[in-house]
Amino acid sequence: MDLTITVLLTVALRCIHSVLMDYKNSTLKDGLKSKETEQDVFSIILKQNKELLKQTGNKIIHFGDVLVDKSRNAMVCNWKPKSCLWPASKDGNVYVPYILSSDYDEFDKMIIQNSLAEISSLTCVKYYYRRHNEPAYISVKPKKGCYSYVGYQKKERSLSLEKPGCVHFGVVAHEFLHAIGFQHEQSRSDRDEHITIFQDNIISGQEYNFNRLNTNNLGTKYDYGSIMHYGKTAFAKSGTITMVPKPDPNVELGQYLGLTTTDVYKINKLYNCVKCGNMLIKMSGSFTSPNFPADYPNNADCRWIIRSKRRYKILLEFSSFAIKEFAACLGDHVAVYDGANKLAKILVRPACGAENPAALSSRNELLITFSSTRRLPARGFSANYKFVVCGFMIKSRKGTITRTSTRFRDTHCFWVLLTRINRQV
Repeated sequence: MDLTITVLLTVALRCIHSVLMDYKNSTLKDGLKSKETEQDVFSIILKQNKELLKQTGNKIIHFGDVLVDKSRNAMVCNWKPKSCLWPASKDGNVYVPYILSSDYDEFDKMIIQNSLAEISSLTCVKYYYRRHNEPAYISVKPKKGCYSYVGYQKKERSLSLEKPGCVHFGVVAHEFLHAIGFQHEQSRSDRDEHITIFQDNIISGQEYNFNRLNTNNLGTKYDYGSIMHYGKTAFAKSGTITMVPKPDPNVELGQYLGLTTTDVYKINKLYNCVKCGNMLIKMSGSFTSPNFPADYPNNADCRWIIRSKRRYKILLEFSSFAIKEFAACLGDHVAVYDGANKLAKILVRPACGAENPAALSSRNELLITFSSTRRLPARGFSANYKFVVCGFMIKSRKGTITRTSTRFRDTHCFWVLLTRINRQV
């Protein structure tokens, strides 16, 4: 088999003054573009729902994007009543059918399907396209605004993703989490212990959007960055904010990239299932194969997605690696992809034995998969990751490494060099 070893080079770069000045004097256009993209999902939703909310008030939509369910009080469907949950199948998964309007083009469908595929890969909730006239399903149409019902009913459940503003990776995740029973994070029963709400700064008539609900919080910590959290300026009068975190007012509220670690945990906890893997979003961290340092189980199917803000890359190193070896690693193996799904370029092809691989993403996402068969197991692996701003992964047989300009002072750059095990660098 084609074994490889990994050499990790680290270079500390001290940027010259002119580079820093170029960064500080970036164009106004670039600055505005950054502000537009670095926002929370709910700001995107409110922008799309602004006119709709003006026209309908709170008769049709509550909390900015939750449809009023006249057939029951869906606003207090807070994870406790069994009728709010989509039913589990015999294999423990929860299969949720949906359909997409023909008004969406192929690019729209790709964004929606990729967002749902990420939820399905990390949780036991499996979204799939409706095929057999299932009576309960989610009907997705590009109506005016972004909104959804909360929770399950044995009938069609409407969900709107207006084109193009609502067809956004994070917005899709937000609305489909409503559809499986989740309320907004700042509606939690314990929210007053974690945020301060400035009632005087809320637009007149919109105060009800900050009502607390009697929620089952599933024993989880409050998640300031949840995909289900309002941003600091939600329903705020011009130039003000409506919420500040406790005890640190500088903590960000909400985000637009996708699920957090706690979001994933909550879905699996709500639907009472065990899933191997998670979403990892801290600046640095670690994870292991199941049961490590004991032997991993047979038939493991694990996925970890590491996601940073867009200005970072992700450096992944395995501190311990012992996967049962089989020809071409067709049995137990680890693989690493340069993105959040298997459609991305593969950085580490199926690895087994004691290769001890490493990887450096070209963007802000990595997918790590681990599979085991019914063969004899082994000890598994322990991996560490961190976000970096500079570096490359190199697989060519020869070449040179040059310093690249960077916008940050005292930056450490990383190069991951892969070579065959019998060669030297």
